[in-house]
Amino acid sequence: MKCPNCGVEADSKFCPECGNPMKVAEQKPEKKKCPNCGTESDSRYCPECGSPMNESDSIPVSPIISQEYMYNTPQYAATQKKNNAIIIAVVGAAVIIIAVISVIIAMHLGNGEKRADIKQSETTEESLADAAKDKQAKKDSTKKEKSTEETQSAVVQIDESESPSSESEDTGDGNEYYDVVSTEYYKTDYYTYRVDKVVGKQDVYIKNTAIVSKDNKVIGKISDDIILQKGKTNCFVYGFEGDMEGGDYKIQSSATPIDELYRDTGDMDAVEMVDYNLSDDNLYITFRQTKDKIASFAGYRLLFYDGDTLVNCEDGYFRVYCENLNGKDTTDVASIWAYNLKFDKIEYYYEAE
Repeated sequence: MKCPNCGVEADSKFCPECGNPMKVAEQKPEKKKCPNCGTESDSRYCPECGSPMNESDSIPVSPIISQEYMYNTPQYAATQKKNNAIIIAVVGAAVIIIAVISVIIAMHLGNGEKRADIKQSETTEESLADAAKDKQAKKDSTKKEKSTEETQSAVVQIDESESPSSESEDTGDGNEYYDVVSTEYYKTDYYTYRVDKVVGKQDVYIKNTAIVSKDNKVIGKISDDIILQKGKTNCFVYGFEGDMEGGDYKIQSSATPIDELYRDTGDMDAVEMVDYNLSDDNLYITFRQTKDKIASFAGYRLLFYDGDTLVNCEDGYFRVYCENLNGKDTTDVASIWAYNLKFDKIEYYYEAE
């Protein structure tokens, strides 16, 4: 054999030249512990689970072998167990939710008619409130914009075959539906307002259209509608763009009788003005409901006077400004912007469109 140190060949156990052993003791490989299952082995792969005994010894394998190995490892089993637990929890929660929904549906079905009535009532109230807000916005827009379009208003739905409307012309003193008490004017930067105070001769819903002419040419047209009750005072307010004072006015009236049901909610004493207070630029007016019900589009009309001079008028719907008026003897406060408004008296009129 050959000396591993100097290369001399000899049959002795030690080299006759350098004295080193002729044969190096074979070193047994050190056993390693499997990082996956803990089995000790000197092999490159665990004989129990097949995992590499040393990560550096792992070699690429085909996708099929990798998947088979992955599916048979304890890590995969633990992950699969965790995923199964999550799936079971999700399915259980879904079952509970479905059960709760089923109970709720059953309760709704059991009280279907009552719920439907309540929902219909709420929807009706919301619709009326929204309609009142829309009508109020249109009225406010009419005052702010330079427009001669008529303000849209709700018309009482009455069977024309039973209660036909009739037309009449106001000659200046009134007509068959009312007598004119007074006519007043006031102006803003862009508008001329004419206010006709009238006393009702009949209980009617009436719409007046005012047409203004100068030099035989029409220069303005506007409408206003109110409720008239026999013996009670109300007022028409016509707002025209530009200077209309001194023009020739022609008033045309179209009236419809009021039925008994509407008479109850449209009574001009249904809401009274209790008090008012001006604080900075805000006017606070307290109203009190005196009837069990008021008309859906009931509102107020206010005439402001400085001494005997008419200086402004405002109107609004109770559903917008006094939504807490919901029964006899209930009260609420309307807040109105009154910037630069000088007055010492307010006349109030209840309007029931």
